Amino acid sequence: MEINYNVIYDSAYNILDLRLDDYDYDFTVTLEDGLHIDFDTHGRPAAIEMINTSRKFNLLARQFDGARIEGKISVAEDEILLEMRVPQHKRILESDTLNAHDIPLGEYTFTVEEYE
Repeated sequence: MEINYNVIYDSAYNILDLRLDDYDYDFTVTLEDGLHIDFDTHGRPAAIEMINTSRKFNLLARQFDGARIEGKISVAEDEILLEMRVPQHKRILESDTLNAHDIPLGEYTFTVEEYE
């Protein structure tokens, strides 16, 4: 399933925020320090928040600003996996955690072309 997130990248605070327009928040899963996925009441990933974004991708903040982002969230019976790529800089971030919330199984992809 393709997700169309709204994107905010705050270069001053180095925070990337991807979220759906309107959703009914249910809970947050922390993948690692500074990386969180919010799920809605239907078990869909409704938002991703990444703190220290450029450091997680090993980029300067100005390199990350406006870069294309591609990603996938895979929810398996026992694991939640987030893969994010910044292709123009050949950077990949992978992070996972246990599926301790009984989230429905699925695979969700997203691409962010342009943002400020």
